[in-house]
Amino acid sequence: MLNKIFASNAQLDDGGKRPPYLDSKTNAVLSTVKFRSKKVLKKLRNLGISNAIGPDVISSTVLKNFAPELAPVLAKLFNILL
Repeated sequence: MLNKIFASNAQLDDGGKRPPYLDSKTNAVLSTVKFRSKKVLKKLRNLGISNAIGPDVISSTVLKNFAPELAPVLAKLFNILL
């Protein structure tokens, strides 16, 4: 709910200007990144249950409780999206 309110009120009038060019500071590419189920599982299990719900409306309690089932699926999804 707050996300919708913020998005509806947060508009930037940039006057049609282009953003400044920023030099690349690294030669690394994301294709070298690989998400592993075990690492995703560890991160899910370490979520704080008092964290606020994000725009996906999935509580950290749900993510934590279903971590073993979600970790392989999320790892695969993250790797596909790279």
